[in-house]
Amino acid sequence: MGVVELLRLLLAAEGAEFRQPQEGISALAEGFWSRRVTGPDGRETSLEEVNAGVLRPAVTALEVSDDPQNGVTVHSADGHRETFAAVIFTPQLQLLETSVRLLPARTGGPSPLGPRLWRAVRGITYWSSAKTALVVPEPFWKGTSLDGVTLTDRLPRATYTADYGPPRAPGGRTAVLELSFTWSFDALKVSASSLSERVDAFVRELAAIHPQAAPLLYEAAAHAPAATVSWGNEPNFRGIARLSQPGEYDYQYDLFHQSLKDRHGRSRVPGEPAGALFLAGDDTSFSPGWLEHALASGINAAWGVMTLLGGSSEPDNPGPGDVLSDPDYRPLPPPA
Repeated sequence: MGVVELLRLLLAAEGAEFRQPQEGISALAEGFWSRRVTGPDGRETSLEEVNAGVLRPAVTALEVSDDPQNGVTVHSADGHRETFAAVIFTPQLQLLETSVRLLPARTGGPSPLGPRLWRAVRGITYWSSAKTALVVPEPFWKGTSLDGVTLTDRLPRATYTADYGPPRAPGGRTAVLELSFTWSFDALKVSASSLSERVDAFVRELAAIHPQAAPLLYEAAAHAPAATVSWGNEPNFRGIARLSQPGEYDYQYDLFHQSLKDRHGRSRVPGEPAGALFLAGDDTSFSPGWLEHALASGINAAWGVMTLLGGSSEPDNPGPGDVLSDPDYRPLPPPA
């Protein structure tokens, strides 16, 4: 994390107005899927309705034409293929090296990404991260030193307590104890450990830090359901978020500008081929690891698709590509 990002956290009092979605963070994705919105034709619909209520299979390949008017052909794991006028690719970009083939639409055609963007995709760094949690009937830690946040140099590293209030149904559980939330090499320490091994190790360390809460901790660990994840081991993640390392600003700059294409599908990155493929998501933002920046990257890509398809912004509401020449909005270029 850079010094500027640390200052932002401190000066903005990050977390001071922390809010928890009652349904969990998955409610955000579920809302995108099921929420009905009004389309340009005035009719209400949702992604769920457009897709007949069924999620499509995994994407295995993208064929990108060097003539943007021919769009992008998407290959699915079930063998199906379908051509779209434009495609926005939002997963971790390293999947383009491991799981999703990126192909020219015609034999001998140029790679859909040029040398600069392939350099960025291959060179950006990702965070390893792991989290282990107990879901408990009630916040048993109230009145003890465990209540709140525990930061330590021991194995758990960061522990959080979350009280979700009254249960939503009789007998429901109301609180979560995040035993451990770790990053980088701290996450690698437990990547080979089972769920029970992780819980035992974290509870042992926390009991030593919070002796007053130790009996309650052991009781909770014996009976409460637990869950864990190591994002570096998850096939569709391979890391929780991009990590902005020193020396990677060139990559970041190019990834940010890739989706801001003109009406001819030409990228703002020099030497990149034209096409109807747009990159978005956490990887392409200037503040990786923060949800709002990932969402903003989707707006950038949507502006690029709109422009490619012949649309334009309202004069009093310019889009990201419309103001890119304005020094108040233009990112600082990399040093020569």
